[in-house]
Amino acid sequence: MKQKTNLILLALGTCFILSGCIPVVEQTGNAVPVQDAVSSSGNQETPPLPPSKTSDISDKPVRAIIERKISHDMKAAPVLQGGKIIQKVKTLADFYSGQAWCPVWFKDGTPLPSATAFLEIIARAGDEGLSPLDYHYNIITNLLCPDEASSPLTDEIIADLDILLTDACQSYASHLRWGKSGRGKEFAQSALQSDESPFLKNIPEGSQLKEIISGFVPVNHEYTRLRQVLIRYRQIETEGGWPVIQGKALSKGNKDLRVASLKKRLHLTGELEEIIPEHEDLFDTELEAAVRLFQKTQKLKETGIADTATLKLLNVSVTERIHQISMDLERWRWMPRNLDRYILVDIPDFSMRVIEDGKEVLRMKTIVGKVKNPTPIFSGRMTIIELNPTWNVPVSIIRKEIVPLTKKDPSYISRQRIKIYQDWRSNAKEISPDSIDWENVNPEKFSYRLVQDPGGHNSLGRVKFLFPNVHDIYMHDTPTRSLFKRTERAFSHGCVRLEHPVDLAEHLLKGNNNWDRQQIQKRIRSGQRTTIILRDPIPVYMTYFLVEIDDSGHPYFRKDLYGYNRPLEKEKKRK
Repeated sequence: MKQKTNLILLALGTCFILSGCIPVVEQTGNAVPVQDAVSSSGNQETPPLPPSKTSDISDKPVRAIIERKISHDMKAAPVLQGGKIIQKVKTLADFYSGQAWCPVWFKDGTPLPSATAFLEIIARAGDEGLSPLDYHYNIITNLLCPDEASSPLTDEIIADLDILLTDACQSYASHLRWGKSGRGKEFAQSALQSDESPFLKNIPEGSQLKEIISGFVPVNHEYTRLRQVLIRYRQIETEGGWPVIQGKALSKGNKDLRVASLKKRLHLTGELEEIIPEHEDLFDTELEAAVRLFQKTQKLKETGIADTATLKLLNVSVTERIHQISMDLERWRWMPRNLDRYILVDIPDFSMRVIEDGKEVLRMKTIVGKVKNPTPIFSGRMTIIELNPTWNVPVSIIRKEIVPLTKKDPSYISRQRIKIYQDWRSNAKEISPDSIDWENVNPEKFSYRLVQDPGGHNSLGRVKFLFPNVHDIYMHDTPTRSLFKRTERAFSHGCVRLEHPVDLAEHLLKGNNNWDRQQIQKRIRSGQRTTIILRDPIPVYMTYFLVEIDDSGHPYFRKDLYGYNRPLEKEKKRK
């Protein structure tokens, strides 16, 4: 039986139980025990590491094995000890060739402190909405912690371990920086942000490694709050989750065993401060206030009655909520770091915000794409504001809407002040609507270009904001103002309609003496089409956040309007 040493490590506010005593090489050459993290918040447990069974091992044979595997074996079958390589083989080859193929996690057959530090880091990957298992965690710890009947750490195994640790470290750093799906690189490139890779060209000692990897974690308030709620919810899940409240509505004065379950549910998530045992089955004033708070955070009518809609949200499992939070953490990792000025459109929140120096300086309601015409997630760089814009009607709208409406009412096009051009060339000849036999037109073969004149009737309203992108999406005004009174506002064909577009134009043109609010409105009233090139272009992020945390730490879970979580989950799994 191996001797085991139990230690206590405090990390990230959580107590780790550490066990094991494999020697680790320090800078001084002395040996210290490997410290294995065991998280109480749903993260991976690290098994004890026994003393290395190797002896008299130099790095030379391990170097030869690493070079052979990466240069030859892995090209044919990139699998080591059951662990599929996450990074491209070329990435690993570039790294190790720069190290003269030397192992970077082992010295003379013994793990370096950096190996211990990294295992502690990925043991807590769950706190970031990631899984330790995606970074060879079980494979590495099983190889490092063999049972009595297992073979010693041979040169072959050490080479495999070194490659797996490097692969996991580079992958984890990249996933923290750009997101596991890699969408962060797309966001950075399309918004012309810095695209410096977090690729580690060498593996520093333990404390430095922790500092470097922690530097890839987003530091904005939204990510930090989400992370805190995730840790809390993982703890709830570990302890069995929260109760499901079945049956009809509950209200003040009810005395029922289900009331006790309701109190426990709201106490776990913080809406109810305490439960008095002798009154746990009574729906009292304190519980009514807790129900109101829950309804407020979930944007429900604040009645204090646990009605059908309230119970439905209360009964969503903690596991599902953890999944939703994890998806949003992934999306926040796409956002560039240290942005000082940008526009953020939150699609399922139906809102647009201007952020400067980390503070919200302008916010307004939006109308986004219908479920069948969803607004895509992407980023761009706003460069142009157009006053009194014309509208080049997209082909899909021409065929699906304009032509069918005109077939029913031939005066429709004229009433909407839409001009018809013979084709899509810039110098195409304008033709009369009366010259077209609308009754016999096939919408799918309709090849004319339609352009709507500027004016209050124009579908784009009076102001248009352009940030060139492959989706041909932009933000604009709208003549249909009544739709902003709706709670859910998914009515467009994909573009984003703004509640107060003149406010945004005024803010973006601030400091430009030629374009104060009065001058903007004067030009709009003139009806003259005007293009204004922004002196200071601004990044625009079309985002899709489904969880919002208020200042008290209570989460609001939005509806997955387009079902974007499902493809994102598949995208993450492919990586």
